[in-house]
Amino acid sequence: MAPDVEMPAPSRRDATPNPFTGLVTKAAKDGKRYDLPGRFSLTPYEGRKGACEAFTVVGKLHAAGRSAGVKLNVRRFDTNGQGCRITFKVVK
Repeated sequence: MAPDVEMPAPSRRDATPNPFTGLVTKAAKDGKRYDLPGRFSLTPYEGRKGACEAFTVVGKLHAAGRSAGVKLNVRRFDTNGQGCRITFKVVK
């Protein structure tokens, strides 16, 4: 590669590792359903109509599943107006 060509800086998406990768690989081995601890907000982010904390967590779970080579069933449960709990299971 030519020394005068600049490489683009890694994007924010590439900079942080997925925190759920280890949990998804563990779930792929034993096949159990996992409930994530705590509640996740359903309140939209500032200036974002369709994005919230719960949907971000669901997206990260699916991304971890893709990197592990498995598919996930992700469910929201125990919802109220402010938040929900999330559970997932590896689909065989």
